[in-house]
Amino acid sequence: MGVRDLLGDGVAELRAKQRSFAFRYRSAQHFVDYFKGYYGPSVKAFEALDARGKEDLERDLIELIGRFNSSGDETAVVPSDYSEVVAIRG
Repeated sequence: MGVRDLLGDGVAELRAKQRSFAFRYRSAQHFVDYFKGYYGPSVKAFEALDARGKEDLERDLIELIGRFNSSGDETAVVPSDYSEVVAIRG
């Protein structure tokens, strides 16, 4: 299923563009704490785990952020690519 299928009939024009965004947090721990509390998929993932699982997931996320961190210091700057799709109905 593609984007046109999801939007249904009436789409006259569809544009897609690759974009980038840099997540910026005080630290990798701050990044994880924010996502644990406010980003739905992360909230649900942590809710579904027992205490040990939560510790393991948090450790893994901090390690992952560290691998992609481009700040060069204790702050966390993590680049992220996404697709921006604009649909115009006709």
